Amino acid sequence: MAPALVVGAVLIAGAVEAGARGITVGWPFACYPTFQDHAPARFSTLTMVGVRPDGAEIFLDPVPGLDGNQAARARAMDARLIRTARSPDAPARFADRWRQRQARTGAPRDAERDLRAVRFYASSQSTAPEERGRPPNRETLLYELSLD
Repeated sequence: MAPALVVGAVLIAGAVEAGARGITVGWPFACYPTFQDHAPARFSTLTMVGVRPDGAEIFLDPVPGLDGNQAARARAMDARLIRTARSPDAPARFADRWRQRQARTGAPRDAERDLRAVRFYASSQSTAPEERGRPPNRETLLYELSLD
C-alpha cells in the first residue's frame, strides 16, 4: 500500500508542478490544457435574413437540419465567406451559399416562399450560456442577393 501511495504522490506532484509552470510539452510530465487563454465573449457568425416584398425581414437559419459536426463545418465555411466578402468572386460565393441552404431545406417554407432578396450579415453571437438561443447581433451588411 505504501509504495502505491508514494508513486501516486510523485505523479500528482509532477503534474501539479508542470501545470504551475505552464509546461504543455514535456516529459515525463505536462499539463494540458493550461486554461491561460480565455474564450472570447463573442464570436463571428454569418446571419442570413430574408426580405419580403413589403420590406419586412425574417431571420433564416443558415444551417437548418444539420447535426453538430455538420453545422460546425458549415459555420467554419461561413467564417471564410465573411473574410472573403470583398473579393471579386464574392457574389458567386454568396449565391452558392444560398443554393446550398435551399438544397438542404427542400421546398421553401411558407414564410420563405415569397422572398425577394436575401441579406448576408457579418454578425456576432455571445458565448455566454445564459444568452444561448438569442439571435446574433447583425453588424455589417456583406451582400444582398436578389431573388427576383
